Amino acid sequence: MARDYSRTATSIWRDEDFRRLSLTAQWVYHMLMSQADISSVGSLPVTVKRWASYSAGLDVEDVEKGLAELESAFFIVVDHETEELLIRTFVKWDGGHKSSKRMLSVLASANAISSKRIRSVIVHELNKIGVQHSLSDTPYDVKNGPLDTVSSDENQTSDTVSDTVSDTTRVVVTNVSTTPQPTTLKPQPVGSGEPPRPDVEEICDLLADLIRKNGSKATVGAKWFDAARLMLDRDKRPLAEVKQLIHWCQGNEFWRGNILSMPTFREKYDKLRLQSQRSQPAAKDWDGSLYGVFQ
Repeated sequence: MARDYSRTATSIWRDEDFRRLSLTAQWVYHMLMSQADISSVGSLPVTVKRWASYSAGLDVEDVEKGLAELESAFFIVVDHETEELLIRTFVKWDGGHKSSKRMLSVLASANAISSKRIRSVIVHELNKIGVQHSLSDTPYDVKNGPLDTVSSDENQTSDTVSDTVSDTTRVVVTNVSTTPQPTTLKPQPVGSGEPPRPDVEEICDLLADLIRKNGSKATVGAKWFDAARLMLDRDKRPLAEVKQLIHWCQGNEFWRGNILSMPTFREKYDKLRLQSQRSQPAAKDWDGSLYGVFQ
């Protein structure tokens, strides 16, 4: 049944991560939320030409840029092969999980999705809000397909390879197992006698997560931590700028294939910074999590 309303929390405008998005990305988000054909689980078929016709002066390229910005920040999940899109935390904020009758529709919509990656993200989101379901819990890697176990070099304790922005966990490779795993300390920075600082870990994890999201492999190790530490301490790079530039380079079609490690990111930092400043605002990729920043 087609929807005749959309539900958006007014507090979204008080969230700094959402407010950092470009005007185009914010418009695309609200446009997606208010589509009549959005499913109970928050999925939509990708119909860029139709969406571009909704506003005078808007074209297909504008919509694609907005989608790319939201996808890069993991506001949405897009499977370009199956042409399906998911607003990641739609179920929680739409409130469908609070009604047993509406949950039947939510689960039916989830089962109808072809994309394994999108289904795995849905499973993760339902688990986070404590919804019982019978959906397949097979973890799915964007590049390599179904996985039998979690990657041994990550040793996650819950259900994601992720990083936290505000109070939101952004999923990259989903594994819904809740069985506690042994805790493994990350390698120490080269030449350091103490563990990585939180700011060093934060930017290393952020870059690694976005690299994996783009379908490439990334293993955070001592060289990554050392490069990050030197970048912050010796190069005097502002932490906020570093995080924004990481998002920008991993959302850029050229640089996402060339920046695959923290040492390379540090080496190319000035080139990335200057090129990002020449880019149009709508092409910038910011940290955040669509709607679900309030998790």
